[in-house]
Amino acid sequence: MAMAHGLLPPRFSVLVDTAAGIGMRQGECLGLAVEDIDFLRGVVHIRRQVKTGRCKHVFTLPK
Repeated sequence: MAMAHGLLPPRFSVLVDTAAGIGMRQGECLGLAVEDIDFLRGVVHIRRQVKTGRCKHVFTLPK
């Protein structure tokens, strides 16, 4: 994980830390929106994920 921090821009390292800390999948990270995060309660709601279809990305329900 420390090695990844040296390779990523700072704005992405926050996402990597969050995803690793709560066990998010890649598609769930990509589907995350600001309104999915409850900063007061410290809760992240996984409401959608991004899947790659034929040459396009689509939002789907999470697993």
